[in-house]
Amino acid sequence: MRQLAIGIVYDLLGSYPRRREDPPDVDAEYEPEETVRALEAAIRRLGHKPVRIGNPEALLACIGKGELPALDAALNIAEGRGGRNREAWAPVLLEMAGIPTLGSDALTLSLTLDKAWALTLVSEAGVPVPRRCLLESAEQSKSAVLPAAFPLFVKPRWEGTSKGITRASKVSDREALARAVDRIRVDYDQPALVEEFLPGAEYTVTVVGHDPPRALPVVQRAIDAVTGIGVHAIEADAPPGGTRTEVPGELTVELEAQLSDLALRAYSALDCLDFARADFKFDRSGEARFLEMNPLPTFAPDGTFGILAELEGRPIEALLGEVIADALTRLGLGARRLGEEPEVSSSDRDGSAAASDATVHSAPVSDRATKTENDERDWHWQMRNRIRTADDLERFVRTTPDERSAIEALADRFHFVITPYYASLMDPNDPECPIRRQVVPRLAELDDPVGWDPLSEVEHSPVKNVIRVYPDRIAFCVNNECALYCRFCLRKRMVGEPDWTMKKRELATALDWIRSTPEIRDVLLTGGDPLVFSDDRLEWLLGELRAIPHVEIIRLGTRLPVTLPVRVTDDLCRMLERYHPIWVNTHFNHPKELTAEAAQACDRLTRAGIPVGNQSVLMRGINDSVDVMKELCEGLVRMRVRPYYCYQAQMLEGTGHFRVPIERGLEIFRALRGRTSGFAIPLYVLDTPYGKVPIAHPYFRGREGDEVVVESYDGRIWREPNPVDDDRS
Repeated sequence: MRQLAIGIVYDLLGSYPRRREDPPDVDAEYEPEETVRALEAAIRRLGHKPVRIGNPEALLACIGKGELPALDAALNIAEGRGGRNREAWAPVLLEMAGIPTLGSDALTLSLTLDKAWALTLVSEAGVPVPRRCLLESAEQSKSAVLPAAFPLFVKPRWEGTSKGITRASKVSDREALARAVDRIRVDYDQPALVEEFLPGAEYTVTVVGHDPPRALPVVQRAIDAVTGIGVHAIEADAPPGGTRTEVPGELTVELEAQLSDLALRAYSALDCLDFARADFKFDRSGEARFLEMNPLPTFAPDGTFGILAELEGRPIEALLGEVIADALTRLGLGARRLGEEPEVSSSDRDGSAAASDATVHSAPVSDRATKTENDERDWHWQMRNRIRTADDLERFVRTTPDERSAIEALADRFHFVITPYYASLMDPNDPECPIRRQVVPRLAELDDPVGWDPLSEVEHSPVKNVIRVYPDRIAFCVNNECALYCRFCLRKRMVGEPDWTMKKRELATALDWIRSTPEIRDVLLTGGDPLVFSDDRLEWLLGELRAIPHVEIIRLGTRLPVTLPVRVTDDLCRMLERYHPIWVNTHFNHPKELTAEAAQACDRLTRAGIPVGNQSVLMRGINDSVDVMKELCEGLVRMRVRPYYCYQAQMLEGTGHFRVPIERGLEIFRALRGRTSGFAIPLYVLDTPYGKVPIAHPYFRGREGDEVVVESYDGRIWREPNPVDDDRS
C-alpha cells in the first residue's frame, strides 16, 4: 500500500488570542500538544505521513495563498472559535479544497453541536432523551412552562460537552433559573437549554468505524457527591478542597449492551462517521437518557481513548491507528479493517512516537539487556517504562518481604512509581540504601496516621490548587503527576489522584484568579511537577503568566533534574529562556543523586540563564549526619546549584520513620558553620500553615550595655562594641 499524506487540522491550547468577549472557558475543548503527537504516531504506525496544518484559520490561509500541501486525506479535530457552526469550519474548507476528510462531515458537526436539534433527531430514532425547553432570556424564564419540576439543569444550546456548565447549572427555583439563563446569554450569547435534572449514574460510549460501526467498552463517569453533576463537567468549578466523588450503580453486562445499542442508534440518527462519543445519564426511574453526541472527542492520552487503550493493554497510538485505518478504508484509501494488526514504521520507534506495546499504566520495565542507550536518554521512554509493581522492582533490587508487602498494602493509599533511571541508582542488596528508602514503600508507613494536609494548603486555596500563604506570592499546583512518587511527599494526598488533576479549564480558572489579584508578583509552578508537562503545554502556561503585568517572577519547583534528568533537554531550556526571569528550585537529598546526568541537566539550566536552587528534606537514615549533609551541599555548589532550604520533615501520615528531632537538625547545621562555605549551607526551616519559619542556633546571645554578645561557629564568645544611640529617631 502506498504512503499517504494525511493532514491534521487541530486547535491547540493558546492558539487563539483571547478576546474580551470570550467566555472564561473559551479554550476548554482545545487540545494539548500530546494529542497531536499521538495522532502523528498513529498515522506513522500505518506507514503514512502526518502533515500538520494547524487550526481552521491556518487552513483557510493556506488555501487562500495556494500553499496547502498536497494531501490524500485530512483528519479534523478542530473545534473552531465562536458561533453555532464553528465545528464545521474545517470540514467545509476541506470539502471546498477537494480533500477527503476522516470523521463526520460539516452538517453532522453543526447538528451535534446544537444540543436541542441533536436531542430532537435522536428522540425521533427512539432513543430516550431528557424533557427540555429553550429559554431566550432571564425574563422569559419567570413565566415559561418548564419541562419538569425543579431541580432543572441549564446549559448553553450550542457548546461542547462541559462548556458553560458550573455547579450553579443545577437550579432549584425560578430565581436561580433566571440567573443561570442570564449567565448563558451574557457569557455565551445564545439561548439556554433547560432540561430535567437527571440524578443517576452517568456513562459514555465511544463508537468507531462504519459498515457497521461498533461500540467500544462503556466507561462510567464519576459524579459530584454534592450536586449530582458529572465531575468532568465541573472540574473548573471545583471547591478549594477538591470534589468529593461517587460512582453510583453497577455496570452489568446487560446494561453495557443496552447503552451500546442506544449509542449506535444515536450515531446512525446523526449520520456520524468514523468516531464519536455518546453520553448518557439515568433519570429517577432508572431509565438511561441520551445527553449528547460528540463527533470530535478528545484523542488526548488522558481522555476516553487513552482509558480504552489502557483497558486493552496497548498504547493509545495503536487504538487510534485502527480507527484511522478504518476511516481510510471508508474513503477508499486503504484496505485494512478495524482490529487487524497495523504495521509499525521505523520512524515510529523513537521519541514520542514510540510503538511500544506497553501502556503508561501497565508497562513492564524492559530487561536491561534489551534496553538501548537511546531509550534511556528519552524521557518519554522513561515515563512509559516506570516501575509500578514489586515484580518490576525486582529487576533492579532484591526486594525484601517488607517492601513487597508494603507495595501491595499501600497500592490504594499512596501510589508507587519509580523511573528506571532513579531505580538504577539504588543499591540492589541494601534495603537501607538512601535512594531506595526515598521511593520504595515500607510497612512503617501504615503506623503513622497523623494527617494528610499539615500545612492546611486546602484552606489557603482561593481556587483549586492555588495556595496563597503570603500576600505577594502563590504556589500554583499545575498538575498532580510526578516522574516518581517520593514516600515523604508533602502532597501525597493529591499526587496521582484523579480528583486533583488540573484540566485545561481549571488552569484557565486559576490564571483568571491571578490576573484579578494584582498583589501577586511571584508565582511558583509546582504540583506534582510542572516539567512532566510537554514543552508546548508548559510554554502555553508560561506565556499566559508572562502576559500578566504584575507577575514579575516565575519559579519552577521540579524534582526531575534529580529523578529524570534527561527531561531537561536543550529544547526545553531554549523555550524557558524566552520567559525570563525564570528560577528553578529542585530537590536533591543525598550525594548519590549527584550523578553526571543530573549535573548535565543543571548545567543546561544555568547556561540558559536560569538560577537553580535546591530544597532538601532532613530525613532519618538518608541525610541526618554532618558528613552526608556537607558532601551533599558541597557537591551541589560544584554543580552551580545553590543550597537554599533544608526542610524539617512534616507531621504527615506515613512519614514517621523519616522524621528527625529538630534538635538534631540544629546540631547538624551548627556543625556545618565554619566547616564549609557559608553559601553552601542551606537555611534550616520548618514550614507551617503560617509560612516558613527559620530554625537556627542562637548565635546572637543578647546585649550587655554597649556591647552585643555573639557566639562563633566553634562556640567562642565575642563581644562587639555597639553603643546604643539614645538620640536615634
